[in-house]
Amino acid sequence: QRGYSTTTVRELVEAAGVTKPVLYYYFGSKEGLFLELMRMHFGRLEAVVDVYRKGKGSVRKRLAEMLMKGFHFVQQDRDFIRLMHAVYYGPPGESPYFDFDVYHQRYHDLIARFLEEGIERGEFKPGNAGDMAWIVLGTMEVAVEDQICCQASRIDRDTLKRLLNLVFDGMAAD
Repeated sequence: QRGYSTTTVRELVEAAGVTKPVLYYYFGSKEGLFLELMRMHFGRLEAVVDVYRKGKGSVRKRLAEMLMKGFHFVQQDRDFIRLMHAVYYGPPGESPYFDFDVYHQRYHDLIARFLEEGIERGEFKPGNAGDMAWIVLGTMEVAVEDQICCQASRIDRDTLKRLLNLVFDGMAAD
């Protein structure tokens, strides 16, 4: 709640109900704990993605379901998503280095592959799948940011579905 740099090891172990030796044994340091949390959460997201990448049905349906599942993940773990954004957008050096860009690029590439498949199947208009992926990602990022801001969320699951349908309708083949 106070950020990485201002949170002490003592506060972490008290909140977790463990001792400092337990933290150091399993994670080596506060930094080790932080990096493991990042890897674990991104790993959970990637596991969700794999289910839909290999699924059946239209590309649009699989992509929409994957995005909605990711949104559900955000809604279930707002505090962690807020931490990720604070670290990513915060001043350099305030927390241990974590390569967010690798994950962002993987996610962009994955969505672009979905869209390429949709173009090949005639579900989406011919176009630059990478550019189309940026539009989808922009829509998702607005929804995520709405979830983690301090005010009451304005974008719920139904609203996000409508937004994604607007985007996909604009990309749909005639």
